[in-house]
Amino acid sequence: MALSDVGATEQTPTVSGPITTRTRIQPRRQAQEPGRAVGVSASHLLVSSPECPSAVVEAYHTLFTNVELAMGAADDRVLAVCAVDTTANAALVAANLALVGAESGERTLLVDADMEAPALDALFGANPGPGLVQLLRGEQGDLRDLAQPTTLPTLGVIAAGGAAAGTRHHRLDRLGDLSAAVLRLKNAADRVVIVAAPVLSAPDAQRLAAHVDGMLLVIAPGRTAREDAGRARALLERAQAPLLGVAIVPRA
Repeated sequence: MALSDVGATEQTPTVSGPITTRTRIQPRRQAQEPGRAVGVSASHLLVSSPECPSAVVEAYHTLFTNVELAMGAADDRVLAVCAVDTTANAALVAANLALVGAESGERTLLVDADMEAPALDALFGANPGPGLVQLLRGEQGDLRDLAQPTTLPTLGVIAAGGAAAGTRHHRLDRLGDLSAAVLRLKNAADRVVIVAAPVLSAPDAQRLAAHVDGMLLVIAPGRTAREDAGRARALLERAQAPLLGVAIVPRA
């Protein structure tokens, strides 16, 4: 199923399968002060930032609506977002979908499951851990301790966790009971948005497929090779992933 085009001008992100308009998404990193809540305006292209162009905000609101319609059932509340490879920014797409949901009043958890290159901590100015790694290992059981607060009371961010980045031995399928962890996340929120590693970089998106209600594939036109996108889609289909469509946004 392809999501409908939400682009309007060259300055807006587009979501479809395929989409023609594009935007340059370049998140700015912001250090977090000790004891400070995660700032949802850490990037000028997070939809909650006053610096975010209105066309981009509108595009993500439309994408959120399209995702909701594609997922359908009220109990389908867990969305995984993954890029084909490192040419596209799945973390930014996931973050903005989570923000739109949280702004509507939904209790939302945004979770970084990209063990290859976790990005939510930098995007939100959050602490890199503890996070999902500790939940999967059973080292941290209370989600209230893992979900870092934001300036939106309905949004919590769970980082990938300490010692996650770039460590192949910390793939999701080797860390613990993924099914149980996703179920706990689902039971703790109205909506869960999970960022997975790029499909062609690690098997984690395929492992997640059995435990989520929908998956969104992110590509960057002019950067993501068509054959690579086809390979990624084939891998997800082989894993019987609940693929909703493709989000097309330029590389951040």
